[in-house]
Amino acid sequence: MVRTVFAAFLQSYRPGVTFVRSPDRGATWSTPIAFTQPHTALAWNDRPSLAISPTGRDVYIAFNHSESWIVASHDGGRTFGTPVQTSHDRRYYFHSAGAVAPDGSVTFAAQAYAQTYRGDVIVDAIHSSDGGATWQTVRVDVGREPPGCRGVPGCYLGFLGPEAGLASDARGMLLMAYNINERPRGPQRLFVRTSTDGVTWSARAEISGAGARVNKTFPAVAAGSGAGDFRVVWMDDRTGAWDTWYRRFANGSWTAPVRLSNRHAGAPYQSPLGFAFPYGDYLGVTVDARGQTHAIWGAGPNYNGPGGTWYTRGR
Repeated sequence: MVRTVFAAFLQSYRPGVTFVRSPDRGATWSTPIAFTQPHTALAWNDRPSLAISPTGRDVYIAFNHSESWIVASHDGGRTFGTPVQTSHDRRYYFHSAGAVAPDGSVTFAAQAYAQTYRGDVIVDAIHSSDGGATWQTVRVDVGREPPGCRGVPGCYLGFLGPEAGLASDARGMLLMAYNINERPRGPQRLFVRTSTDGVTWSARAEISGAGARVNKTFPAVAAGSGAGDFRVVWMDDRTGAWDTWYRRFANGSWTAPVRLSNRHAGAPYQSPLGFAFPYGDYLGVTVDARGQTHAIWGAGPNYNGPGGTWYTRGR
């Protein structure tokens, strides 16, 4: 059993993405490793996404410097190689999830926006089968210009735009869940695709269980211990407020959507309908050794806050 804890986080844009590891479940931590390189192409960076192999030996961190960059470790995060630039266009990349399959191949989900956030948004899978030496970028889908925030204080164009969750099951099946809109500024829809190699993806299937006029965003995916067991969480505004929702894929079918954010009180932005607005593009889900699902998200009155962090667990 891997007992090491790995963490990647942002310390402003400089030193930027920072990595630490704990060999004793968080009692002590390693000296932080940063990946900025002053006076080079990586003078700053942003938005880390972490992927760990089942053994804990292979550690990958994707981040951006406008372009997409990925760095790899093959000694459990003690040392890292040179970051590899995987994009060479003029788009701004946001990595949102990564997964290492049992065969050692690694895939990240990323979204490529125009620098202005206007126009189409590309949903990509970035895949390596040689330990991160080389990377292949595959276009999974394309969304139109994201919807606006309808006057929410502090919110910017692109905040409710496409994002993707990704996980690998015990046999190497990948499931990606992502939101896109099919007309400019129109409502977002939530789709899933699967892949056995990170390069070829199935036809998309819609899973939100809500109408086409509802915005869906910030999906996250986790895999259970069995083959074909995936848990998906996301946010949408079907009630007239925002809520966090959950579905599980097991035994070849999806469970009905379950509303996780069902507390009517506890904060001024909570109501029987849900919460006022997502507090940051932060939503996470994992599955423990007993098969229990753990979900966490941010909720608030608007983009500026002050908001809070909410957590729940269940099957």
